[in-house]
Order: sequence, then C-alpha cells, then structure tokens
Amino acid sequence: MAHGKLLASLSSFLVVMVCHTNAFSQISSTVWLTIRDNAGGHDSLVFGNDQRATYCLDTVLGENASPPYPPTGFAAVFLSIPGRQNCFTTLGIIKKDLRDFPPTHRDTFQIRFQNVDSLAELPNVSATLRWPDVACLSARCDSMFIVDPSAAILPTRVDMFAQDSLILQSVYDPNGPNPTAPVYTFFIYDYGLRQIVDDCMLGPEVVTYSASHIDTASATLNGGVAGNCYSVDSVAFRFGTTTSYGNGISATQGAGATYFALVANLTPKTTYHYQIISYLKRPCGPSWIFAGGDSTFTTAFLTSAQDDLIDLPREFSLGQNYPNPFNPSTSISYSIPKQTHVRLQIFNPLGQLITTLVDQDKPPGTYTAKWDASTQPSGLYFYRLSAGELVQTKKAILIR
Repeated sequence: MAHGKLLASLSSFLVVMVCHTNAFSQISSTVWLTIRDNAGGHDSLVFGNDQRATYCLDTVLGENASPPYPPTGFAAVFLSIPGRQNCFTTLGIIKKDLRDFPPTHRDTFQIRFQNVDSLAELPNVSATLRWPDVACLSARCDSMFIVDPSAAILPTRVDMFAQDSLILQSVYDPNGPNPTAPVYTFFIYDYGLRQIVDDCMLGPEVVTYSASHIDTASATLNGGVAGNCYSVDSVAFRFGTTTSYGNGISATQGAGATYFALVANLTPKTTYHYQIISYLKRPCGPSWIFAGGDSTFTTAFLTSAQDDLIDLPREFSLGQNYPNPFNPSTSISYSIPKQTHVRLQIFNPLGQLITTLVDQDKPPGTYTAKWDASTQPSGLYFYRLSAGELVQTKKAILIR
C-alpha cells in the first residue's frame, strides 16, 4: 500500500475534554484508553491534563513524536486538533498526550489508529476500545463522550460514563462501513475536568511461590499478587529453560491473593525457570507490569514411551514476542500444522528488512526463534511470518 493511501486510510478519533477546575485540587487529571483488535493489534494510550504540560510535545512528560507509520501491522497516534497550532508533526504523537488545564475548562483530543495487515482487513475483524469505569471518570470530570466525525460506524455519540468499552465492527474492512478503512479516527469530549492528587503510597506485592504437582511433562506454577493501592488487571507466568523465559501463560486465581497455572508439553528431566507477572493499575491510570522473583523446578524422568508423544499443532499461528518490550533480545514462537517453507523476518518502521531469522522448510511443530537486537536502536519493529497460507505481522518494542 502506498504511503499516501496508508495515511488516507488511517482511523482516528477525537477526544474533547471540558472540566471545571477545583481550586483545592492540583497536579493532573489523566485517563487511560486501550485499543485492541482480534487480529493481534493493540496499544495503550494516556490522555488528559497536567499542570506541567503544554499543548505541544513535552518529552519530559513522556510524549514522543510518532515514527513513520509501519508498512504492515497496527499503529495508533494522537493528532493535533483542527484549528489549533499543529506542533505534533504531521504524523502525530504516540502513547501519551497531555496538556495544561485550559481556562475554558474544555479540551479536545484526536486519536487515529490503523491495522494494515491483510488479516485485519477481513469483514469479521473488530476493534475494542476500553477506558476506566464511571467511578473513575466521575472523579475527574462531569461527562465524557466519543464521537465518530464520519458517523459511519458510530452514528451517535457514545457516553463513556454509561459504559467502559466499545466494539467497532469491520473497522478495517475496505468494503465495510468505515470510509477511511483500514484507518479510523474519532474524538473524545470531556466536560467538567477536576485536578487530582494521588496520595496512595502503598505499592503492590508480587511474589513467585514454589511449583507443585511436578511430573515428567507438566507442572503447576504458583504465585501471589496483593494489589494494595493498585487494582489487579491480569496475572500470568513467564517460563522457559533460561531466565529469558520465552513462554507465557495466563494465571487462574486461587484462594485469596494466590494464583496458579498448569503448564504442559514440557521436556522430561529438564530444569525450568519461571516467575509471576501482573498487570496492575491505579485508578484512572494505565496498567503497569510488576514481576516476582525467579524460581526453578525440574521435571521428572519418563516412565513409558507414550509419555514422549507430542501433540502437533492443528493450525498456523504466530505468537507475540516475549518479553515485549525487550532489551536486547526477545523470543518469537510460531506453529505450523504441516511441513512447509517458513520465513520469519524483522522490519523497521520504514519497511526496511533488518534481518531474516528463519528461511527454510520445517516439519510440523511449534518453534521459537530468538532475535538479538543488540546492534539496533530503540524503537518499534515489526516481525512477519510467511508459512503456508499464513502471512501475519506483529510488532515488537525495543527499549534501551
């Protein structure tokens, strides 16, 4: 897709915040927003007002100019508001958009996102927006709305106090209702903004416990998470044969603040490392990752030849790289149900090939490729798997 067409198809939305300032409060008023589609695209954004911020780019507060849009995959940016000074650059800014409290007690944020992966442009692909619940929003403003300027997908404004999520159907489909597919733009209007003081100083406790029920090819991983001033968004375990881990699995809550996960298809008589990780968030704040310490267990010997059988995958799939963000190396897993030629490549945001990790015929199975990015600068990268009928792209973030 040509760069001009890609820009024209970018989805965007506008957020307008209008709030009355409380003379006895101070500091800031920010709101998180996540965008996640069922084709592997996702991003977490923060917008709002801060006494230290300006309308333009404030790198000291974590605002950064957007790199060139990727040739494939997902991207989300904040854009300058029409009619105001455009100091965001033509590509916008990523992750965070903060401004000072305006004397008019109203402000506007515009957000645009896209997914130009071929799988994302199918009719059954949707994108879900999530934000804090009404208890959180009402502490910061009187009302907040999402508006689709084209009215093609959202014919009327959405009251963000009345719900905390929104599904946009067929948002990337060129033949669907979105006239700018695979790009979408919307606005958020926020009224009655209040400045907030965050006075909770008690941090979370995340602890890795000993593994249990260890067998030849399976084990139960255990840990504990006490959010304290934080709410628990999700809990998972990392595991692998080294402290780089390379695998992840969602956890199930047990009694109280305990969590566990059963991992299977392990190799007999092998030592594994693991740790519990939790996504925690403060009220109206984005999720943060907290991890417990590293722990180990060793699987038992085989007791029969049947224990050595391995279930083959039933479909092609490309996993999210792990860890992500990473420094300096990360692991990428993929599965193929039949023998085929596999090509796994890394690209920069300009679409330039950085390296080819895999380029050979592979028998059916699940594989992991490691990318060492020691010589690459920090930033956003894309990895693409071509295997049989599957061509899929996902993003990875390198942070030095």
